[in-house]
Amino acid sequence: MLSQLIYTSQAHEDLTPEALQAIALAAARNNARVGVSGLLIYDQGCFLQVMEGEDAVILALYQRLKKDTRHTNVVKLIHEPIAQRRFAQWNMGLAAPKLGVQAEVGTVGLSTWSELLASHALQNLTEDRVRTVLDAFTQGRWHHHVVMRSADAVPPTRNAKDPALFIPGRQLSPAYREVLPASGPLFAFQPIVDFLTRRVSSYEALLRGPGGESPHSVLGAFTGEALHRFDLTSKVAALSIAQQLGTDARLSLNLLPKSLLADVNAVDFLVQAAARHGFTPDRIVLEVTEEEAITDPDMFADAVKRVRSAGMRVAIDDFGAGFAGLSLLADFQPDKLKIDRCIVQNVHESGPRQAIVRAIVEFCYCLGIVVVAEGVETVEEFNWLRRAGVNRIQGFLIARPALCALPPVQWQG
Repeated sequence: MLSQLIYTSQAHEDLTPEALQAIALAAARNNARVGVSGLLIYDQGCFLQVMEGEDAVILALYQRLKKDTRHTNVVKLIHEPIAQRRFAQWNMGLAAPKLGVQAEVGTVGLSTWSELLASHALQNLTEDRVRTVLDAFTQGRWHHHVVMRSADAVPPTRNAKDPALFIPGRQLSPAYREVLPASGPLFAFQPIVDFLTRRVSSYEALLRGPGGESPHSVLGAFTGEALHRFDLTSKVAALSIAQQLGTDARLSLNLLPKSLLADVNAVDFLVQAAARHGFTPDRIVLEVTEEEAITDPDMFADAVKRVRSAGMRVAIDDFGAGFAGLSLLADFQPDKLKIDRCIVQNVHESGPRQAIVRAIVEFCYCLGIVVVAEGVETVEEFNWLRRAGVNRIQGFLIARPALCALPPVQWQG
């Protein structure tokens, strides 16, 4: 199968025209040997490379290039089948217009990006996806040193890596643990850490069964109105446990959208339950998942208005993994948006995921919506998200959920 792979990366140091020509020539010789064609563009310390060839060959070459010590921050933008080669005339075309590079393996001398995009090699790529990606690169959108406007509005950290952070955890007293109902729902708590304030902004209360069973296992025992009644009333247990643990942070409660609609008094019920357990409305965040389709948008919008009128906050949970997507954001803007793990995973080396996160951050920044990245598990994901302007982080890298306890946060940077 013929395929194409496009990636960007960052050179460890600025390269001279002679060094670039040497790199392109060596690549062209190797590509000729394995039947690969393509194009290499260099601008302001950044590479964009297009490779075309048999899929297995392309993948093997990409894995080898990722280990090349002459560049870093290797990010895959596109990998897909193609019907024919776009750069069949070159084993490795080279373009570095701002350096005036000319090479036997590449383009003629070009002095501007507009000349490159208007060149014979690209003139047949009108409305082609590759042409669009090249155009985005020439505008600096994939340059690694570019900082987003939303990130510019954030005070920089003192060091390239965040300094050590420790927030102690808390356990239930033995006496209170003994009086927990044997058959009732329990909750595990996981912190969302704001790395600007160096504090826990909120704890998410995650439903568990009496024996620590998963939320799906617990909710699976109910259907119809009983499901939404249980979903609503179970939050009393979360509030009670959180009160006993003691925290000044907000409490995030997951709620199925229909649970707000099943009972006209649902919002009042939550406000009153929070008050009985020492939580003012502004300390409650209702996390509404995308996973359950909203069948009556008008009624749901009214429910959200009641939530906000009561002083509580609204978050969209697992954004990017559900049914509603952008239409949900178009109908109402939450106080907080949580980017799902499926988008966060390996974001540091995935061009599509990076583009999605940047778009989310920009959208939320313009509308005053707080962004949380959930499911962060690696330092590489963390560092990329922070550079992109995401300051609130949740995931195993920071702290795992703890059953009936507030887990400690220990971050070494």
